[in-house]
Amino acid sequence: MSCQEKPIIIIVHGAWHQPLHYANLLNSLQTKGYTVQVPALATAGWDQSVSQKNVSDDVTILKNTMKEYLQAGKELVVVCHSFGGISGTASVVGETVPERQARGDAGGVKAVVFLAAFAPPSAGLSLVDIIGIKDESQQPDWWTPTNGLSLLEPKASDLLYSGLDDEIARVNFHATAPQSLQSFQSKSINASSDIAVPKTYVVTQKDAIIPSEGQKAMANAAGANVIELAYGHSPFLSAEGASSILNIIEQASVSE
Repeated sequence: MSCQEKPIIIIVHGAWHQPLHYANLLNSLQTKGYTVQVPALATAGWDQSVSQKNVSDDVTILKNTMKEYLQAGKELVVVCHSFGGISGTASVVGETVPERQARGDAGGVKAVVFLAAFAPPSAGLSLVDIIGIKDESQQPDWWTPTNGLSLLEPKASDLLYSGLDDEIARVNFHATAPQSLQSFQSKSINASSDIAVPKTYVVTQKDAIIPSEGQKAMANAAGANVIELAYGHSPFLSAEGASSILNIIEQASVSE
């Protein structure tokens, strides 16, 4: 890749979310000249078939999205938000620049940014393992399991979109979709520390979903550079927050 060529940005969305939730960040990156992909993952959606999907289905989608760029020798930066940290980690391991160079292949993932993400501290852990849910009775009261799907309760809006304007929170909560319960039970294939390129973890200090101390613990286990921001769980939904995340992604895109 030439020194003037920008890496491709792959954004891995979180549970219950869709690509449209990341429009602010996508538009900001495109304005800066980046090619950006936000693939719709298999484990979130309105069709009942979503209930049969798990993290491996999301990984397949991510790998297929990356494939055309990798085959062309492009470099990528992968940005993982929230639950996307689990499938993002699995999609990156084996496709980093040094791993591909060792195989005689060009291109690869040059950096990963975890944004308030579940970065698996070891292989073989699921989301419910990481947050300590032992059975259905311990699931948070802001989601309801129904026919293999996790449906958000209205109170989830205050947690997912804390610190944002009411109208922004309302619009984005309305756009959320059911999430596969299987996805929360899917075991991680890799630990985040298996990623063989620079990692940045953005800790959201005012997060009502993942406590900042838990984020810091996962960042340390990943061996990531930590950047703390005074935002809630979804900072990219405000113009100011999207600008802050854009700057961090740009820094990661020029890292060596």
